Amino acid sequence: MRKQILATSVVVALALLVGCSSDDDNNPIGPGPQPNPGTADVTVAFTDLGWEAAVIGDTTIIAVTTTMGNQLAATSLPSGASFDEIDSVTWHLTWSPTAGQAGRYTVSVTESSRPGAALAVQETNDFILEAIESTRGLATWDETNRAWEITVDARNSAEYAHLDLATGMITETDWDMRFRRFEIGLNGGVSGSGGVTGYNNRDVKTFAEVSMADAEIIGAGWVEDSYDLQINEWFIYNFVTHQLTMTSYVYSMWEAADDPANAHAVKFRVDSIVGGGMPPNMGTMWISYVRQDVAGSPSLTGAVQTLAIPVGVGPAYFDFATGSIVTPSDPMTSYDWDIRIENYEIRMNSGPFGPGSCTAFPWHRELTDPTDIESVTSIVPPGGAPTFGEGIASAIVSSPTATDSWYEYSNQQLTPRGFVYLLNMGSAYYKVELTGYYGILSGQPTSAMITLMYREL
Repeated sequence: MRKQILATSVVVALALLVGCSSDDDNNPIGPGPQPNPGTADVTVAFTDLGWEAAVIGDTTIIAVTTTMGNQLAATSLPSGASFDEIDSVTWHLTWSPTAGQAGRYTVSVTESSRPGAALAVQETNDFILEAIESTRGLATWDETNRAWEITVDARNSAEYAHLDLATGMITETDWDMRFRRFEIGLNGGVSGSGGVTGYNNRDVKTFAEVSMADAEIIGAGWVEDSYDLQINEWFIYNFVTHQLTMTSYVYSMWEAADDPANAHAVKFRVDSIVGGGMPPNMGTMWISYVRQDVAGSPSLTGAVQTLAIPVGVGPAYFDFATGSIVTPSDPMTSYDWDIRIENYEIRMNSGPFGPGSCTAFPWHRELTDPTDIESVTSIVPPGGAPTFGEGIASAIVSSPTATDSWYEYSNQQLTPRGFVYLLNMGSAYYKVELTGYYGILSGQPTSAMITLMYREL
């Protein structure tokens, strides 16, 4: 059974063709080949019918196709709409909605075998036909792509711009997607309570090709937003014995600072947990570490120190500069802590957890012995490498180095990859493609003006 939306905010228009029409919503429109069928605005297979739109004041023609030899009939058409057989595999749904017809209509299309067929076939597919205005909030209907198009101002690096797809409005409530510079998230998981999940179709299909059928087969592949922690391989959990084993992997990081130029370099590893138990009780964490005394210096030579951090049930906010636990009055605004230890997680003061701009490098992946902290002499390997802050992982990956990121970055330019994303709202599916990162403001090219096209399936 297809999921349908009963909201009243979307609009559908289908062009009025010469042929039989019906003002009786309960009577099927029978086949009747038309001598002048007109040109269809969109062609949809009977099995892919989900949501279609028609602009008020225009004529929209939706071509519905079926298997050779079968026939189609439609019921519950809005007043003035027709459903006519064009050839043996194509029917045209034509409608010119008026202003008074704005809203959603549930139309039933039935596929059945023709009289005398050897095999009897009958299947009904309900879909939403919506009469829409050509604009909705900040979004504009693009008839060429049969989708809404909108540009979101994501220039504020401190605050997200939240978008409600159904209304095309930027809002703090009832939002679906959020944007901050090049970072994009969904209203689900750790990002919000909306239950929105996503799926990256990559470049398997174009925007026009992605249909309801693609959304219905994803199953367990839907992804909700989750924390993307950089210090995430410091122990191994045995699901049989329920025991933790320390990996003692080496990490480097820049400490928290109000200005990255004032940050100090650190290397460390977690050596053991003593007295820990069931989460959240972590007992005492023992670490080995070296802190560079000179701000901004990437050098990490010097004697390795060991230290016990009494975490308990946490959270424990640890400051490498003092080698002690601190108690910030508001961790989300404080630069006094570097790592937060709680519930067997280590989080840096950056991204969704604090303002400190901490970034880390997984040195253990570069070492012959991933525990050899003495051999690490700089924040990153010779030749350079990026360090990474804390973030949020989403179905819409936002990373300059990931091959599945929504953009690629080259020659100081950000270019969308053209991936088509499917969003699951629980009661509806949408497809989304990010098409641009630059806009024009006051006559000047401006970054973080993210353009996307989207539509309901």
